[in-house]
Amino acid sequence: VYSLCDRVLDEEGRLDIYYANGGISPWKMLTVLSLDDLITTIKINTGAAFLGLKDGSKAMAVTSTKKSDSSGSIIFTASFVAGLRGNAGPLDCECSEANASSINNPAMASAIHLAGQNIRVNSICPGLVDV
Repeated sequence: VYSLCDRVLDEEGRLDIYYANGGISPWKMLTVLSLDDLITTIKINTGAAFLGLKDGSKAMAVTSTKKSDSSGSIIFTASFVAGLRGNAGPLDCECSEANASSINNPAMASAIHLAGQNIRVNSICPGLVDV
């Protein structure tokens, strides 16, 4: 499978930053939400972050004439409101962001695993803003 990270390496010879900011929020009412709906949302929202972490860190470890040392920065967006406060959206999305741990815990753990490769991992937890 030819990934976005592979394309960046082919075209630029290096990957320095990977910003993982994606997910789904189907907005189904609880009365029609199925277990399969819940599992799909969790799989996509958590799985996309995992794959970004896996593929992004692998690409950042690649060295070339344009990049002599392994290094980079992976940044996630985790839902502070849905993850820590609840009552911010559909139930399946709330479950996928439970305690924001589906993004924040892997970010913290992988930061330790990747420190030796000079790859930083952070998560941003924005909240609602009244404008």
